[in-house]
Amino acid sequence: MSPLTIAIGLIVFCAVFGLFMNLPDRWICGLLALATLTAACDAAYHGSDLWAVVFLVGGALLAGAAAHAIVTSGRTGGQQ
Repeated sequence: MSPLTIAIGLIVFCAVFGLFMNLPDRWICGLLALATLTAACDAAYHGSDLWAVVFLVGGALLAGAAAHAIVTSGRTGGQQ
């Protein structure tokens, strides 16, 4: 098991734990985007180009969702 895989597991654990601790959506989406982009790095390192592209697209979508949650919370005064 590579160190990147362990890091991905820890990031996903933090996201799921934060979900149960009622963290705002921007944090959950940001952590999941970080996990998928790290998974893309891991897939590219292991030579799986198709999975790397899939994880990059997923990370971009989650990063967009995090940015949307940040902008929306700014408009509503910091509430979720």
